[in-house]
Amino acid sequence: MAASSDDSGAIRRDPYALVGKTVLIGITRLDHDDELIEKTEKFGRIASVDPHTGIKVDVGEPELFTLPPNPESFNDARPGVYKLRSTGETVVDPDLTTIWTIKEPPPA
Repeated sequence: MAASSDDSGAIRRDPYALVGKTVLIGITRLDHDDELIEKTEKFGRIASVDPHTGIKVDVGEPELFTLPPNPESFNDARPGVYKLRSTGETVVDPDLTTIWTIKEPPPA
């Protein structure tokens, strides 16, 4: 994985080095009061990276799943077997993991 440190010590990844990597994605959705709506997991291969349209992941659905264009939010996965709680699917040795929290806006 192509990564380097900047002056602050933060790890910066080459975003295009993510293409082709397998990724385990954790998503938590909260309402506007921080109450849990749902937790889901997805697994797939990163198909493309674009600084404007985001990181596209092939998760086996008709359309690519899009994540924000933030390569620093991807971490190297520890080797092992991961079981997706939301589907029961087993994933062996993914390359990367990423976790996202989505907070819904208040009702209009």
